Amino acid sequence: MDKRNLTLIIALLFGGNLWAEEVIVYRDEYGVPHIFAGSEEALCYGAGYAQAEDRLEELLKNYLRAEGRMAEVFGEKYFQDDYLARTFRHAAISRENYQNINIKVRSCIEAFVQGVRTFMKDHPEKTPEWAPRPEGWHVVALSRYIIWGWPLGEAYGDLRRGGIEVQDLPYRGSNQWLISSDRSDLGVPIALIDPHLSWYEQFRFYECRLYGGGIQFSGLVIVGTPFSGLGHTKYLSIAMTTGGPDTADVFQEEIDPEDSTRYRYDGEWRALSVRREKLGIKKGDGVEWREVTIEATHHGPIVARRGNRAYAVAISYAEQMQVQEQFYRMIQAQNLEEMKLALSMLQVMAQNIMVGTVQGDIYYLRNGRVPIRPTGFDFSKPVPGYTSASEWQGIHPLSDLIQISNPSQGYMQNCNISPAYLMKDSPLTREKFQDRPYLYNESDRLHQRAAMVLELLEENEKVTQEQAVDVALSTEVYMADLWQKLLQSVRAPGLETFR
Repeated sequence: MDKRNLTLIIALLFGGNLWAEEVIVYRDEYGVPHIFAGSEEALCYGAGYAQAEDRLEELLKNYLRAEGRMAEVFGEKYFQDDYLARTFRHAAISRENYQNINIKVRSCIEAFVQGVRTFMKDHPEKTPEWAPRPEGWHVVALSRYIIWGWPLGEAYGDLRRGGIEVQDLPYRGSNQWLISSDRSDLGVPIALIDPHLSWYEQFRFYECRLYGGGIQFSGLVIVGTPFSGLGHTKYLSIAMTTGGPDTADVFQEEIDPEDSTRYRYDGEWRALSVRREKLGIKKGDGVEWREVTIEATHHGPIVARRGNRAYAVAISYAEQMQVQEQFYRMIQAQNLEEMKLALSMLQVMAQNIMVGTVQGDIYYLRNGRVPIRPTGFDFSKPVPGYTSASEWQGIHPLSDLIQISNPSQGYMQNCNISPAYLMKDSPLTREKFQDRPYLYNESDRLHQRAAMVLELLEENEKVTQEQAVDVALSTEVYMADLWQKLLQSVRAPGLETFR
């Protein structure tokens, strides 16, 4: 292994006291950094330095994305992304609330950013001219930016079902499964997470191993952030796949036909919130500045207008900025109860989350920050915004969300599908949640990959480590032999009419 020593001089959030601490970074044969330190701050410093060493430009681009400044450096094609980042105020909310983040988490973020800065100082030849100066709030803004695609996708779905066409968002998917200790030949749970995300752009994962203070984590993080909820610690595994409850809505607002800056609410006219932002667009060697107007009601920003109707997006994460704090608490958890306390922060986007522990527990949660919605409205489409009767009534606590611990089947899987297919004879059926269908939010039915995993897990009562790897890497298509027989029968003489 390649080894290097870094020294962190800590003067962060601790009353100005200075001390030096050694950080050791080992690189394995694949180049993955294994970082060791005595404190969590020093560990995060090493993580920032290592990320900068490997992915500096992607890291800095992610900060620009979160800030809504990509077009300013890289041109027109990023303008719409920048506009959305400004619309939902990722940078502004993160700057304004940065001091409210848990002081320990903030000190880790500051150390991470200091590690990035140190690498940039040590290697100016590798630092692009357009590089922003990394700040702690960049990490918070990036965390908001990353989770935003999921609730925004839900809102866009509502708009489409209401006849309003909007841009497509990138597809995100993953596979995961978890086997209990009773069905494992090893006598301990076996977990898989297989993210299906691009090698490029903002969702590029970074593999690392972190050991320092209370952190002993091996897994994947988004470039530009120190913590993640995807991997395993000394005590448990954490996996996530796309899918989950509905965490966003669209409100159809009535605009005053005599004054387009007002909207009706409970029989009165209210003034729209109007904000103007200047976005830069790189043109040749210069930057063209374009002013945009962002309008909002008390529900959220307006993303479309049709005559005297406007469509405001309400996202339950609108003012939240504790994603990194939740990840920090998740990777510190030592058992299922502590993990549930971390999950109860409800900062992470809608996901199917699975947790396996060294105590032998396996756990599934259809996770999300879910609004408590009033009855009498179809929230799968834009709902009337002119009345308080349609207002959210709070946020569902963790205990309301769909979940299961230690199912009798001894395994669970989710390849971006309904909880009804978590295992054979799953008790988590849609009918049981008819009173709150948005908690279930069934949008994806059983497909061949999930069906194949179900069969492979169901038929093996004692899974060995080798068999687990075979399941993870299987390229078999579910019921492929039947499809082949059907194809042959179609081609058989006298059966041409079935073509």
